[in-house]
Amino acid sequence: MSDLSLRVACRYLYGGLVKLPPKVLETIDTWMTETVVGDLLYELEENSQGASSNAIQREITNKYHVPPRKMDNVEGDRFKLDLTGWEYLPGIQSHAGASQRIQKNIPSYRVLLRRRKIVSRYEGGWDQNQKVMVLEIPTISSPKRLEHVLKRVRAVLRHEMVHMVQTILGFAFGKDGTSNFLAGRLDRGHTPQSPGLPPSSAMTPEFMQELNKLNKQDQVKYRHLIKKIDPSWFGQKNRIYTLDDAEFYSLLSDEVEIFKDKFRKIGDPTKKIEAIRQWVDATPRGILSPVKDWLGIGSSQVFKTWKKSAPEKWKKAVREFYKAVL
Repeated sequence: MSDLSLRVACRYLYGGLVKLPPKVLETIDTWMTETVVGDLLYELEENSQGASSNAIQREITNKYHVPPRKMDNVEGDRFKLDLTGWEYLPGIQSHAGASQRIQKNIPSYRVLLRRRKIVSRYEGGWDQNQKVMVLEIPTISSPKRLEHVLKRVRAVLRHEMVHMVQTILGFAFGKDGTSNFLAGRLDRGHTPQSPGLPPSSAMTPEFMQELNKLNKQDQVKYRHLIKKIDPSWFGQKNRIYTLDDAEFYSLLSDEVEIFKDKFRKIGDPTKKIEAIRQWVDATPRGILSPVKDWLGIGSSQVFKTWKKSAPEKWKKAVREFYKAVL
């Protein structure tokens, strides 16, 4: 594929928030839900405490239609990559060799559910080399927490699926047909043609999660760079993570879902627009937003970080956020 056709393909496919393959999302979500619910039912069955416990079991069983089954500390399964119904599929199929490269390099993927007794924050990961997704599952101390746990794990699933899509699109449209959305990062080798990354004008390649994996000389160089940009940020990994180009669309997707969930009951369009402005830190300085008074919220820390140290990234994020939530 020529550089020109690659740039055209990237503009066509990656002009906004990354779209997730519906069949892949459904497959992982269904398997994860059945595994987590089955494990809870197993625990309830093993520790039955009379009529009340039996009633809860029946209620959960009737809702999910899942048999009791104990979950291992690390539960895993492999699935065939099914891109049926994906919005990007026609674009991929129209470029010679793109579908074949995907099929060759990622015919299937593995999902691991890793049990954690205590989870202060829900986490996961996508390994583009091994084609493995990991989702951490906390021990459910009470059946009342089931829906909360499933909701939080699904949020992590969607985040990691953005990275999965980056890998898939990298094989389809990456330079030389390789999954290179992260290739060359340790050599500061960002390319505007890498699928899944923000526009070149909004990139901040100096911020990378891999800072702690660099050799000692590079670690010193990068830490001095970060300290020079903002001394108060020295050692603050979360802010480095937020400014990492590879996390831009996954974090933006998270922000959209959080906002939709938090403000789904807002019916007044005027109030919603004001809430959006507050969330993306776009309320003019010196003007007190009424949103805090009637919703008790402030601006998103993610948007505040983008605005402070990556203005072009913030502008792109605000445009895409408005389109996604209005």
